[in-house]
Amino acid sequence: MNNPLFKSIFALTFIGAIAAGLITYTHSLTDKIIAVNNANSIRSAYQQVLSQVAYLETMPVPEDSIITDIKANPVNHVITGYIYTVAPVGYGGKILLMVGINHPDSTINGVKIISQQETPGLGSKCTEPDFLSQFAGKSVRNPLLVTKNKATLPDEISAITASTITSRAVVQGVNVARNHYLKHYANK
Repeated sequence: MNNPLFKSIFALTFIGAIAAGLITYTHSLTDKIIAVNNANSIRSAYQQVLSQVAYLETMPVPEDSIITDIKANPVNHVITGYIYTVAPVGYGGKILLMVGINHPDSTINGVKIISQQETPGLGSKCTEPDFLSQFAGKSVRNPLLVTKNKATLPDEISAITASTITSRAVVQGVNVARNHYLKHYANK
């Protein structure tokens, strides 16, 4: 027991165990707070992409698709819109975004980027209102197209300068949501 090596190993093991216990305890305290904050953040995003969000009904998600979630928004037993969560791949990886589609008029109410790892100052501009506001009011009847110039046609979205890959990824995500909506919900 008087061996200095044994004392050092025992002391380090004891300190490590206490540190691990404290980290676990702290994580358990903050885990619930983080979950509540995430739920509030998602609820806020729902309200940003679709007007008058009420009770949201979860709809079936297609397999092998970039669509990760679909919510229907029934108001007084009438569906007023759908919210799609999609995850297209941009320059820096997956871009998680929500698309709100008004029903039955089949227009985009809004688009919100939930998370992205695009290049700061370039692709990360996909989160800015200047880019996202282009989607509001667009009909989902025709596919949206990315243009490197100023959008002049109703179905065009102006690309973010020097970030065409990110712009195309976001438009692809919106078009996947749009295609699914047209195929499954537009005529109901």
